Amino acid sequence: MGILSMAIFASIAVVKMQADISTSESHGRRARELAEKGIALAAHQNVNNGDPLLRFQNTEYTEGYEASRTSLAQTFGINSLISDLKTTLDSNDGTISSSLLYQLFTQAWGMDEGDAQTFLHCLVEWVDPDDQVTTISGWEQPNYEREGFAGRPFNRFFKTLDELQYVNGFQALEIAQPNWRTYFNIWTTGEIDLTSASPEIIALASMTDFGKSIDEGSARILQERLLGDDGMIGTEDDMPTPDINALLAEASGGDGSELQGRYTIEGKTPRFAVISSKGWSGSTALTINLSLQFQSARPLILERIETLENLTHEEE
Repeated sequence: MGILSMAIFASIAVVKMQADISTSESHGRRARELAEKGIALAAHQNVNNGDPLLRFQNTEYTEGYEASRTSLAQTFGINSLISDLKTTLDSNDGTISSSLLYQLFTQAWGMDEGDAQTFLHCLVEWVDPDDQVTTISGWEQPNYEREGFAGRPFNRFFKTLDELQYVNGFQALEIAQPNWRTYFNIWTTGEIDLTSASPEIIALASMTDFGKSIDEGSARILQERLLGDDGMIGTEDDMPTPDINALLAEASGGDGSELQGRYTIEGKTPRFAVISSKGWSGSTALTINLSLQFQSARPLILERIETLENLTHEEE
């Protein structure tokens, strides 16, 4: 009888485990379906962030989705900034202090000026298609080979942010700003979108030789004026036909001339966008972040990142 009881209890435990696995898989599939639905709707350029289609919740079955579309120009396009830096070096006899990257590294993040110069020069040599050293402290193939790094530099612009860590001098950036990844992307131009960037990024984009022309408080006020009370682009309370030069002049307390070319207002249909959609079912949630380039009627997928969550575990 004891052996029979143990067998029965073991069978019940196995059946329960299989049922739990089946239920979890079912919730996982449903969460993915809902997240993908949010992606499809948010990717449509005629659907705005304020559209009720982007939000759905069924309390009876504990499921739903929520999606949004924002510009990728909410961070700095590192490839574009390096291209600008190369132009600056070619035209200003090697002076880099006027470049935004140099100002970010040294003034905003406290990197040593010598370390900043070395890293920036190495960035320029990394993307330069030839093997000639044209900067004061840049590295080319022989320098990397002496350190045991054959095949570097790649002699092209960056395809992922991870590639920055292969550039000589990168350690100085990692020490000065451990969260450097959150400030850069590899796709956009150097212009920051005033409607989607954080006040911190807007303020950093205003760096000059004399510090920030726009502080975070002024950046927040500027953004609130643009987006209205709901804080979303593409809704009825947005500022109609904003004058970007007038807004920058007011926020900086000057004429805003030194900030020309650093900002944009992309509106509801940005050229580069990130779509975030979270679908959930039961205790399972899946978030999909999709980076897109809208170059035609059919957008180009640049990057896709999925994050699976256990909602029950989070509540605990």
